[in-house]
Amino acid sequence: MSSTPSPLTPKGQRRRHAILTAAADVFILHGYEGTTLDMIIEQSGGSRSTLYTSFGGKEALFLAVIDHLISGIFEDNNEEEKPETAPDAETLLYTSGRRYLYSIVHPQSLGLYQLILAESQRFPQISEQFYRAGPLRAAQQLAAGLKALPDITASEDTLLAVAARFLEMLKADLYLPVFSHRHNKPTAEFIEKQLPLSVEITACYLRHTLTPQ
Repeated sequence: MSSTPSPLTPKGQRRRHAILTAAADVFILHGYEGTTLDMIIEQSGGSRSTLYTSFGGKEALFLAVIDHLISGIFEDNNEEEKPETAPDAETLLYTSGRRYLYSIVHPQSLGLYQLILAESQRFPQISEQFYRAGPLRAAQQLAAGLKALPDITASEDTLLAVAARFLEMLKADLYLPVFSHRHNKPTAEFIEKQLPLSVEITACYLRHTLTPQ
């Protein structure tokens, strides 16, 4: 009969967090294969015994890092909340789109995305975990906000598809330059320029296709 692990003390929680933070930096920089536990121990200032006691080994630590990154980046999206309110579709698209763009260009977000792409064959569960906590949840929240607008009568499935396309449009011109050139970081000016065209295309579709005439 297995026993339930004892809750971590505050000191134990700090040690665990330090290992996760260090491991995230090392895994993002070197990938799974290129990372050794010694690298993580050196960066975290912890010990091998603490690492094995807390995580059990490299594979379990990597999965814990993925969960740690996803939780940190998409923490707001994981909370159940009421649909965002806005006076019209354009305002809602601007607000949601801007928040989404700034979230996905954060260095840890980009690093997480690189890890997902590189290691999803070895750990197929991480891509599903990332998709559900990130892109899918963001699209669901936007679709719920659109559904709450009085002049839009489309089905939830249709609005979810529209929201997903909108978010994909926003990141289309960001990811390729960033991943092709590691030091090419999107500026705030570039991000703001991405918004108007995607918002206008989506709002136009909503007005002329999904709004009763």
